Amino acid sequence: DLHNFDKREEECESLEDLWMYSIKNMHNLLDCPEKIKGTEIEDLYIKAELAKMKVEQRKKYEEEVMTRNDILNSIAEQLEDARKEAARIGAAEGREEGLRKGMAEGLAKGRTQGLETGLAEGRAEGIAEGKNKGRAEVIRQFHSKGMSVEQIADLLDADVADIEKILL
Repeated sequence: DLHNFDKREEECESLEDLWMYSIKNMHNLLDCPEKIKGTEIEDLYIKAELAKMKVEQRKKYEEEVMTRNDILNSIAEQLEDARKEAARIGAAEGREEGLRKGMAEGLAKGRTQGLETGLAEGRAEGIAEGKNKGRAEVIRQFHSKGMSVEQIADLLDADVADIEKILL
């Protein structure tokens, strides 16, 4: 019985006690009690705060929540895209080193041409140069391990002449 419930916040031991305490005392509380934070009851306090807002305040709050969620989703998508790109590039040490150096060179060149244009061009050049250096390093490593030029060309789906140029 709610009207017989007389426990203080610190005396609540179960989730049922916390529910009863919240329902009975919500009209006197200014904020969600610490003991309730992290439980599903905290949603009750959030919804009560929203219910107290004027229509204009609630619209502004909802717009801010939507904006925040859009930003978080955008960041999550960018992180996923970056993860996919990193996975696509591969784990070869030479290739990673080439990519880092290429991106650094590309970014340095891009800054001199303007931030927006420079970043786009620098990334493209850095990635291209990194790929080329990384590929050349992988070819040299394969060759140093005893693989023939033909085997390397077949493995990398490349022309024998291109592999020979790199090994010269």
